[in-house]
Amino acid sequence: MIAGIVIVMALFFLVMQFTNPSVDLTIASEFKIPAGMVFTSWSMLDRPLHALVYDAPIGVLLLLAGAAIFWLSDWFNEKVGWQFEGAPSAPAVSDQETGPTESSA
Repeated sequence: MIAGIVIVMALFFLVMQFTNPSVDLTIASEFKIPAGMVFTSWSMLDRPLHALVYDAPIGVLLLLAGAAIFWLSDWFNEKVGWQFEGAPSAPAVSDQETGPTESSA
């Protein structure tokens, strides 16, 4: 459910960016992060973080986040048996437990 909400929000952001291409919707533009900010002192990590924050559109990042949430919930459901959908359904009552009933003629 959460993955679906994130994916729908991502599609809204992507549609907004395609309908008005002059709007630059990145994390840096939304949170007003200065252009010269250094995230880490390691250049190997700083370059990809810089690309994600300043160059990647928010819609693409939300699509990736929604896909990751969906994959993690599916993996937990298969491996651990966690179900995020809700409570398990009640067991069905079978006819064998109650026995046959005789109707009088």
